[in-house]
Amino acid sequence: MVDDYTTTWVLPTGITLNQANANPGGQFMFPQTLTTEPPCGSVIQEDHYNADPSAVTADGILSWVDGRPEDAGLYVSHTFFETPACVVVEVPPTVTEVPVPPVTTPTLAETGPDVTGMVVIALALVVVGGLLRSVKQ
Repeated sequence: MVDDYTTTWVLPTGITLNQANANPGGQFMFPQTLTTEPPCGSVIQEDHYNADPSAVTADGILSWVDGRPEDAGLYVSHTFFETPACVVVEVPPTVTEVPVPPVTTPTLAETGPDVTGMVVIALALVVVGGLLRSVKQ
């Protein structure tokens, strides 16, 4: 048979199916990457060969060499197709509840008596007493 071998290539990112069909074999379509599982959202070229292309495709990259695709001597025909768009599945973040310890108010036994008011009164008496002494003199 004339096309006993088929190899699938991923065209460079950014090339549309319309561009590929309008200019098949154009230099802008290289390098191409060998694939067995075409990735989503890509333009793919399925090449048909009249001989085993493994010597040309051994490195997995199909290049433009000496003004033509490097597989030109084996190439018979091609088919372009586009793989379905990639679907991004967003997984909501997992919310982990962190236990908040209860707020407790310290007891009188833990803090001691509140003497703030007594200190203020004592200072006021010292100030007043000093003023009275200075007025007496």
